[in-house]
Amino acid sequence: MIQALSDGRQAVGRNADGRQTIGRQTVGRQADGQSATERVVALDGYVNRFGDLLYRIAWVLLGNREDAEDAVQDSCLAWLERGPDFESEEHARAWFVHVLRNRCRNVLRSRSRHRTGELDAERLAAPATPVEIQDPEARRLFAALLELPLDDRELLTLIALDHSPTECAHLLGLSPATLRKRLERARKRLRRELERGRSTRGTRYE
Repeated sequence: MIQALSDGRQAVGRNADGRQTIGRQTVGRQADGQSATERVVALDGYVNRFGDLLYRIAWVLLGNREDAEDAVQDSCLAWLERGPDFESEEHARAWFVHVLRNRCRNVLRSRSRHRTGELDAERLAAPATPVEIQDPEARRLFAALLELPLDDRELLTLIALDHSPTECAHLLGLSPATLRKRLERARKRLRRELERGRSTRGTRYE
Protein backbone atom coordinates (compact mmCIF):
# COMPACT_ATOMS: atom_id res chain seq x y z
CA MET A 1 0.00 0.00 0.00
CA ILE A 2 2.81 2.41 0.85
CA GLN A 3 4.39 1.57 -2.49
CA ALA A 4 1.42 3.15 -4.25
CA LEU A 5 2.34 6.47 -2.67
CA SER A 6 5.24 6.87 -5.06
CA ASP A 7 2.84 6.63 -8.02
CA GLY A 8 5.76 6.40 -10.38
CA ARG A 9 7.59 9.32 -8.83
CA GLN A 10 11.23 8.52 -7.98
CA ALA A 11 14.00 10.57 -6.46
CA VAL A 12 16.60 8.81 -8.55
CA GLY A 13 17.09 8.43 -12.27
CA ARG A 14 19.45 9.20 -15.15
CA ASN A 15 20.20 12.40 -16.96
CA ALA A 16 20.60 12.96 -20.70
CA ASP A 17 24.17 11.64 -20.54
CA GLY A 18 23.04 8.40 -18.94
CA ARG A 19 24.59 9.20 -15.57
CA GLN A 20 22.81 8.36 -12.32
CA THR A 21 21.08 11.23 -10.56
CA ILE A 22 19.93 11.65 -6.95
CA GLY A 23 17.20 14.21 -6.66
CA ARG A 24 18.46 17.11 -8.74
CA GLN A 25 22.19 16.33 -8.48
CA THR A 26 24.25 14.16 -10.82
CA VAL A 27 26.22 11.35 -9.23
CA GLY A 28 29.73 10.86 -10.49
CA ARG A 29 30.92 14.43 -10.38
CA GLN A 30 33.13 15.03 -7.38
CA ALA A 31 34.62 18.32 -6.20
CA ASP A 32 37.69 17.84 -8.40
CA GLY A 33 35.55 17.13 -11.49
CA GLN A 34 36.60 13.48 -11.74
CA SER A 35 34.10 10.67 -12.20
CA ALA A 36 34.02 6.88 -12.42
CA THR A 37 35.93 6.33 -9.20
CA GLU A 38 35.32 3.07 -7.42
CA ARG A 39 33.36 4.80 -4.70
CA VAL A 40 31.07 6.55 -7.17
CA VAL A 41 30.48 3.27 -8.98
CA ALA A 42 29.58 1.66 -5.66
CA LEU A 43 27.20 4.50 -4.83
CA ASP A 44 25.54 4.10 -8.20
CA GLY A 45 24.73 0.53 -7.22
CA TYR A 46 23.36 1.53 -3.83
CA VAL A 47 21.16 4.19 -5.44
CA ASN A 48 19.80 1.62 -7.89
CA ARG A 49 19.00 -0.80 -5.09
CA PHE A 50 17.88 1.50 -2.28
CA GLY A 51 17.01 4.85 -3.84
CA ASP A 52 13.32 4.25 -4.32
CA LEU A 53 12.98 2.74 -0.83
CA LEU A 54 14.71 5.74 0.74
CA TYR A 55 12.58 8.18 -1.20
CA ARG A 56 9.33 6.58 -0.05
CA ILE A 57 10.45 6.65 3.57
CA ALA A 58 11.48 10.31 3.31
CA TRP A 59 8.26 11.26 1.53
CA VAL A 60 6.08 9.83 4.28
CA LEU A 61 8.20 11.35 7.05
CA LEU A 62 8.55 14.81 5.50
CA GLY A 63 5.30 15.09 3.57
CA ASN A 64 6.55 16.74 0.40
CA ARG A 65 8.50 15.73 -2.65
CA GLU A 66 11.20 18.40 -2.65
CA ASP A 67 12.32 17.82 0.94
CA ALA A 68 12.20 14.04 0.41
CA GLU A 69 14.46 14.26 -2.63
CA ASP A 70 16.88 16.52 -0.77
CA ALA A 71 17.01 14.13 2.20
CA VAL A 72 17.76 11.14 -0.05
CA GLN A 73 20.41 13.08 -1.91
CA ASP A 74 22.08 14.21 1.32
CA SER A 75 22.05 10.67 2.71
CA CYS A 76 23.65 9.19 -0.39
CA LEU A 77 26.26 11.92 -0.65
CA ALA A 78 27.07 11.39 3.04
CA TRP A 79 28.19 7.87 2.17
CA LEU A 80 30.17 9.14 -0.82
CA GLU A 81 32.07 11.49 1.46
CA ARG A 82 32.60 9.42 4.59
CA GLY A 83 30.54 6.23 4.56
CA PRO A 84 31.87 2.87 5.76
CA ASP A 85 32.61 -0.28 3.83
CA PHE A 86 29.62 -2.57 4.26
CA GLU A 87 29.77 -6.14 5.44
CA SER A 88 26.55 -7.17 3.68
CA GLU A 89 23.57 -5.91 1.72
CA GLU A 90 21.58 -5.75 4.95
CA HIS A 91 24.29 -3.65 6.58
CA ALA A 92 24.23 -1.25 3.63
CA ARG A 93 20.46 -0.84 3.66
CA ALA A 94 20.39 -0.34 7.41
CA TRP A 95 23.11 2.33 7.20
CA PHE A 96 21.33 4.33 4.51
CA VAL A 97 17.98 4.12 6.31
CA HIS A 98 19.58 5.18 9.60
CA VAL A 99 21.28 8.20 8.01
CA LEU A 100 18.08 9.11 6.17
CA ARG A 101 16.03 8.98 9.37
CA ASN A 102 18.44 11.34 11.08
CA ARG A 103 18.37 13.69 8.11
CA CYS A 104 14.57 13.74 8.07
CA ARG A 105 14.45 14.48 11.78
CA ASN A 106 16.89 17.36 11.30
CA VAL A 107 14.65 18.78 8.58
CA LEU A 108 11.60 18.54 10.84
CA ARG A 109 13.45 20.23 13.70
CA SER A 110 14.51 23.00 11.33
CA ARG A 111 10.92 23.46 10.23
CA SER A 112 9.84 23.81 13.83
CA ARG A 113 12.51 26.40 14.61
CA HIS A 114 11.64 28.51 11.58
CA ARG A 115 7.90 28.04 11.52
CA THR A 116 7.29 31.72 12.21
CA GLY A 117 9.58 32.95 9.43
CA GLU A 118 7.77 34.70 6.61
CA LEU A 119 10.00 33.42 3.82
CA ASP A 120 9.40 29.76 4.67
CA ALA A 121 5.76 30.06 5.65
CA GLU A 122 4.34 28.37 2.58
CA ARG A 123 6.82 25.50 2.59
CA LEU A 124 6.59 24.90 6.33
CA ALA A 125 2.82 24.75 6.39
CA ALA A 126 1.26 21.37 7.09
CA PRO A 127 1.77 19.51 3.79
CA ALA A 128 -1.28 18.61 1.75
CA THR A 129 -1.66 15.26 0.08
CA PRO A 130 0.60 15.40 -2.99
CA VAL A 131 -1.34 15.89 -6.20
CA GLU A 132 0.80 13.30 -8.03
CA ILE A 133 -0.77 10.49 -5.99
CA GLN A 134 -3.49 9.40 -8.37
CA ASP A 135 -4.95 6.43 -6.51
CA PRO A 136 -7.72 7.65 -4.12
CA GLU A 137 -6.96 4.99 -1.53
CA ALA A 138 -3.27 5.89 -1.49
CA ARG A 139 -4.14 9.59 -1.16
CA ARG A 140 -6.34 8.90 1.85
CA LEU A 141 -3.69 6.70 3.42
CA PHE A 142 -1.00 9.32 2.91
CA ALA A 143 -3.20 12.03 4.42
CA ALA A 144 -3.93 9.81 7.43
CA LEU A 145 -0.23 8.99 7.91
CA LEU A 146 0.67 12.67 7.99
CA GLU A 147 -1.67 13.13 10.95
CA LEU A 148 0.23 10.57 13.04
CA PRO A 149 3.18 11.31 15.34
CA LEU A 150 6.54 11.01 13.61
CA ASP A 151 7.50 7.83 15.46
CA ASP A 152 4.30 6.13 14.29
CA ARG A 153 4.75 7.24 10.67
CA GLU A 154 8.31 6.00 10.72
CA LEU A 155 7.49 2.60 12.13
CA LEU A 156 4.50 1.94 9.87
CA THR A 157 6.46 2.98 6.81
CA LEU A 158 9.42 0.72 7.60
CA ILE A 159 7.13 -2.25 8.17
CA ALA A 160 5.15 -1.55 5.00
CA LEU A 161 8.35 -1.36 2.95
CA ASP A 162 9.32 -4.93 3.81
CA HIS A 163 11.51 -4.37 6.85
CA SER A 164 11.05 -7.28 9.20
CA PRO A 165 10.13 -6.61 12.84
CA THR A 166 13.65 -7.69 13.78
CA GLU A 167 15.20 -5.19 11.34
CA CYS A 168 12.90 -2.43 12.57
CA ALA A 169 13.75 -3.11 16.18
CA HIS A 170 17.44 -2.87 15.36
CA LEU A 171 17.06 0.31 13.30
CA LEU A 172 14.94 2.04 15.93
CA GLY A 173 16.92 0.81 18.93
CA LEU A 174 13.94 -1.01 20.44
CA SER A 175 13.46 -4.40 22.01
CA PRO A 176 11.19 -6.76 20.04
CA ALA A 177 8.54 -6.53 22.75
CA THR A 178 8.58 -2.74 22.74
CA LEU A 179 8.40 -2.66 18.97
CA ARG A 180 5.36 -4.94 18.94
CA LYS A 181 3.56 -2.67 21.40
CA ARG A 182 4.44 0.45 19.43
CA LEU A 183 3.39 -1.16 16.18
CA GLU A 184 0.02 -2.17 17.61
CA ARG A 185 -0.52 1.35 18.95
CA ALA A 186 0.51 2.94 15.63
CA ARG A 187 -1.86 0.74 13.65
CA LYS A 188 -4.73 1.65 15.95
CA ARG A 189 -3.99 5.35 15.51
CA LEU A 190 -3.86 4.97 11.75
CA ARG A 191 -7.21 3.19 11.74
CA ARG A 192 -8.69 6.01 13.81
CA GLU A 193 -7.35 8.60 11.39
CA LEU A 194 -8.79 6.71 8.44
CA GLU A 195 -12.14 6.48 10.19
CA ARG A 196 -12.04 10.16 11.01
CA GLY A 197 -11.30 10.93 7.38
CA ARG A 198 -14.25 8.82 6.34
CA SER A 199 -16.51 10.69 8.74
CA THR A 200 -15.21 14.07 7.64
CA ARG A 201 -15.42 13.44 3.92
CA GLY A 202 -18.32 11.06 3.85
CA THR A 203 -16.17 8.63 1.90
CA ARG A 204 -16.12 4.94 2.57
CA TYR A 205 -12.73 3.30 3.16
CA GLU A 206 -12.23 -0.32 2.39
